[in-house]
Amino acid sequence: MKTNVLHIVDSLETGGAETIAVNTCNALNKGKSVNAYLCATRFEGALKGNIDGISNYIYINKKKAIDVKALSKLFGFIKKNHITVLHAHTTSFFIAVLVKLWFTKIKLVWHNHTGANIDLSGGKKMFLKSCSFLFNTVINVNEELNTWAEKTLFSKKSFTLNNFATFTNRDSFTQLKGNASKKIVCVAGLRPEKDHPNLLNAFLLLLKEFSDVSLHLVGKDYNNQYSSGIKEFIIN
Repeated sequence: MKTNVLHIVDSLETGGAETIAVNTCNALNKGKSVNAYLCATRFEGALKGNIDGISNYIYINKKKAIDVKALSKLFGFIKKNHITVLHAHTTSFFIAVLVKLWFTKIKLVWHNHTGANIDLSGGKKMFLKSCSFLFNTVINVNEELNTWAEKTLFSKKSFTLNNFATFTNRDSFTQLKGNASKKIVCVAGLRPEKDHPNLLNAFLLLLKEFSDVSLHLVGKDYNNQYSSGIKEFIIN
């Protein structure tokens, strides 16, 4: 008998956590032991087109932290598909906790994608710790996050699972500049958590010995003070 797993993610925009959520669902549905479903809570996005089996997908259009209408829609989907495991990505852990409080037998997995979580403090940290009493397992995308989770959270299990990518858009092609065999590519949104200035400073040191290497920053530009600083640094 197959296990029915529902992945929950805030949006289907082209971010790392969102890509992993879609990739994991698609991969699980190719196996014989799991029926994987996907829920986008707040926004849809470009990744919706990469979902294999759109009948296993639901969008609940959540407008606020506790949205009764969205929760009711989600509860109905869970009952209809006999979901026994929730796999919540990043900040979607809260709505998963609300589901867990209602469907007490459901197992809850939290997928911790956010490196900045190791610097959580104050109310945000206490809130996450409180919710973690209901986490059966925490999946962390790197060892640093895993160490933090083991020391900070109250979940029963914690382990590391590196990110992976599987689908490609063959209709899109990007020509990168530089030496064909000496490229460094950083795929990450232009957000402070990704620490691009540290990478750029390291690259300057590298260029002193290897002048033919090129660095390519690929990711969403939020057009804010942080991304402006990155562009100014590169120009300087």
